[in-house]
Amino acid sequence: MLCVSFREKKSQTKPVLVLTTAHNAEVEEREIRNKIKKKPTCIYQYNSYMGRVDVSDKQICHHAAERPTRRYWKKIFQNLLDISILNSWILFNLSREKKMSRDKYILSIVEALCSSQPQPRPQPLQPVQPLAANAHEICLLEGRKEKDCFICSDRSKDKKTSQGRKRTRYWCPGCKVGCHPTCAAQLVHVTDQGLTRKRKRV
Repeated sequence: MLCVSFREKKSQTKPVLVLTTAHNAEVEEREIRNKIKKKPTCIYQYNSYMGRVDVSDKQICHHAAERPTRRYWKKIFQNLLDISILNSWILFNLSREKKMSRDKYILSIVEALCSSQPQPRPQPLQPVQPLAANAHEICLLEGRKEKDCFICSDRSKDKKTSQGRKRTRYWCPGCKVGCHPTCAAQLVHVTDQGLTRKRKRV
């Protein structure tokens, strides 16, 4: 493993650090613009093969969401967010004839996320099934199951006026509520009005 510290200019305050396992400590001389320049071999190969990574980093840095923080997981999340926004913007413009600038694209995402009234997805309408003619018949529950009688059972929390819960082994399959056989006539009257009486849980 080789660690290279390279400074191209004397005015450069911080050197470039490269950690590699595929190179040795060789220095190459190349003529660039009629000038002979010396650089480590690993630096030349990095410049020739890693250009796209630098372009991507350059595009991200102009609109970076990253902020100074000591929590490393925040930096990872912010960097992934920047990369995903950049990639989605590139794919978005590939499917359009008229290109959208990156500033407008980011603003459109922010406005969509911050909109106070998002448009709900349309829900499929379910057909209403009419009740059968014998829907209000009183039937015996299976086994030893019991229900509160919808008519005579009182679930109010006031102990002075409450008459208590009254259990029954009979119920109405159409209304899906418990009911004594003696209360069936009142149940038909109530259910015909749409079961306006609401059941409360104790």
